[in-house]
Amino acid sequence: EFRGKDDIGDKINTQIIQPLIDANARLSRSDFPDFNDPNKLGEGKAMVDRLTNLINDVLDISKMEAGRMEWKTAPLDVSALVDRAVEATAALFPQAQPHAPAPAVVFARDVEGSLPSIEGDFDRLLQVLINLISNAAKFTDKGSVAVRARRHANVIELSVKDTGNGIELADQ
Repeated sequence: EFRGKDDIGDKINTQIIQPLIDANARLSRSDFPDFNDPNKLGEGKAMVDRLTNLINDVLDISKMEAGRMEWKTAPLDVSALVDRAVEATAALFPQAQPHAPAPAVVFARDVEGSLPSIEGDFDRLLQVLINLISNAAKFTDKGSVAVRARRHANVIELSVKDTGNGIELADQ
């Protein structure tokens, strides 16, 4: 029984997120030394992480709607932000294997050299980039997905460009 939006957030936290955190912690212990080796454990950790992020996204939307979103603005390194997003989503793009055909979708990082630090919320910007990359992966069957960071005068532009079908004109 839910008493409102705040109660939904509490239920999601206690009944879904906390068990995921516990599972992640147990798998990370020394009795599972290969937890971060995808060749030995498959995509188990990546799936736990993606599910946790998805649930956190739902909670964040709820916070935004309620006007309770907290922002942690600080100087951040754009290149490190892009690297983190690429690392978090790399599993969505199978890499070429020796003696195998090239992957249908090429995933690329394209960051202009020596970009200045910017002010922003690293975690929120990371969340946005991961969501954009995940959507690009989902809707791009062949071609490429590129994460880019460029400087245009006094503006730093972050973008995710893909060769997917895009959004139908009627749905825009």
